[in-house]
Amino acid sequence: MKRRDALFGAFVLFATGMMSTTPLWAADQSDEASKASAPHEMRLSHDKVVEISFAAARAGRSDVLEGLIAHGVDPNLRDSKGDTPLILATYYNHLDTVNMLISHGAEPCGKDKKGNTALMGAAFKGESEIVRRLSQAGCPVNTQNDVHQTALMMASLFGRTDTVKTLLELGADPTLEDSSGATAISLAEAQGNSAMVDLLEDATKKYKASHH
Repeated sequence: MKRRDALFGAFVLFATGMMSTTPLWAADQSDEASKASAPHEMRLSHDKVVEISFAAARAGRSDVLEGLIAHGVDPNLRDSKGDTPLILATYYNHLDTVNMLISHGAEPCGKDKKGNTALMGAAFKGESEIVRRLSQAGCPVNTQNDVHQTALMMASLFGRTDTVKTLLELGADPTLEDSSGATAISLAEAQGNSAMVDLLEDATKKYKASHH
């Protein structure tokens, strides 16, 4: 066990050094090292492992995350907001990292503490490829968060036309309402996005016709 911990500690210091050379990171690494009288005595707190894992996810450092997972780090680590490395990799549009995490057991459809999923984050950012990948991994496109918002609503609100088309192709329901009664169409209307409204109205007609 000591050998495993030593290897893990050495790897993490190497990984953090590769990810950043800022004074803050350098000082932090120095502090971690000073706490151990010898390399084999190094231990990392849960918070530190989360910090490093999430920094790697934001940066798309699949190599660092893969190394951490190989040393026993849970690919489904969560922070205080309920975010996971996969949710962050999705939000920052790192498809390769998303694929790597899924292949190593990351839950593709998990929710944060507000009920938001990685697929919702991808829709919000207009990342159609990742939306499609998460759907292929089994994530329902009509999942609703704690206020009943859907991925389609988020994509519609922010004018992500290509992503809206992708979601509709994958079976997104344009008739769903959030907790305030808003729909994808009303959100697009509020933004004055007439082209999006036309797209969604046509999709709504087709959806209703095929579900009645």
